[in-house]
Amino acid sequence: MNKHQKYKKDFRVSIFDNFIDGLRKLITLPFQSSANKYSGEVRDLKIEYAQTKWDEIQELLSLGGPARFKQAVIEADKLFDLVLKNSGARGENMGMRLKNAQKKFTWEVYQGTWQAHKIRNEIVHQSDREILNHEAIDAVDKFKKGLNELHIL
Repeated sequence: MNKHQKYKKDFRVSIFDNFIDGLRKLITLPFQSSANKYSGEVRDLKIEYAQTKWDEIQELLSLGGPARFKQAVIEADKLFDLVLKNSGARGENMGMRLKNAQKKFTWEVYQGTWQAHKIRNEIVHQSDREILNHEAIDAVDKFKKGLNELHIL
């Protein structure tokens, strides 16, 4: 086989491969809109999950008591961190993810979520840390504002 014949053969294979790729794209085109619909359903599921968790946090606050107040703040922090992760925030821990996502928030909400996260850290790392009703409600409210700015609640 000489160079010319080899080139013709490679050219025909290339045309055939391009034809098959085009055909494959044409066949899958009608299904692309359903894929977008599915991703919308996943987003709805995430919002539904977040709302369910938020209802549980509100229930803890309404039941009252120091242990439930602590748990409400911890759960709000965990939910906020999960949403940060799912929104693409990078970092080894919640603090780093929050810093890296700073542009997603207004300055006031960003500062508020930092304060709420610090309260969570105190609760978790200081065994004698007590939390008052108004302090827990305030921390949870700050996480809620952050979740609102992420369009989750």
